[in-house]
Amino acid sequence: MISKRRIEPGILPSSIDKLDYILISHIHFDHLSYGSLSMLPKSAVMLLPTGSAEYVPEFGFSDYREMNPWTTFEADGVRITAVPVRHFNGRYGFDGAWLNYNTFTGYVIEYKGKTVFFAGDTGYDPDKFKEIGRKFAINVALIPIAPIEPHEFMKRVHTDPEEALQIFNDVHAKFMIPIHHQTFAQGLDSSLMFPQDQLKKLATERQIEDRVFSLRVGEQRIFIP
Repeated sequence: MISKRRIEPGILPSSIDKLDYILISHIHFDHLSYGSLSMLPKSAVMLLPTGSAEYVPEFGFSDYREMNPWTTFEADGVRITAVPVRHFNGRYGFDGAWLNYNTFTGYVIEYKGKTVFFAGDTGYDPDKFKEIGRKFAINVALIPIAPIEPHEFMKRVHTDPEEALQIFNDVHAKFMIPIHHQTFAQGLDSSLMFPQDQLKKLATERQIEDRVFSLRVGEQRIFIP
């Protein structure tokens, strides 16, 4: 969700009465929730990966835009670019077999001289992320860190903390906020805090703990220039 209105500390996103943009990274049930979408303000433009609009009921949002990789949407000083990531197609499992386009994407959001990279769900792909790093000067990167186990299976489409830090390095971001953790159990991770604990350990070892911010559910951080 993107609102150009400043969100004051202590005000949760649920209190926003106007949204400018909703970014859908992919159409899996945990990222394209009909129940959640029905509760959002209808002022927003929804941006989706190619071919995803057919999976979205008519909620009454102001507009729907499907985004191919490297295409850009611009309005009111906001520039949003769809960027390639590595995940898997479809919503129901079986439908991915006949889709000949990727129903997943990341986004780079630029506004008033600041740039945010939102990776959505992704596995690690050095070529894709290094290209993003070459094309943009990223201030903050939102990168998934879970699920981790079983790693040989999960790594195809999900980054663990070490791979997330590699993306952080590849895109040359100043700060990182880990996402896709703490909310519900996935895979065989030993606890909801396991990915965050692993990330904290790695960030400390690499002496970048002042650049990696793990937020609690509902917590906000405002980055001051």
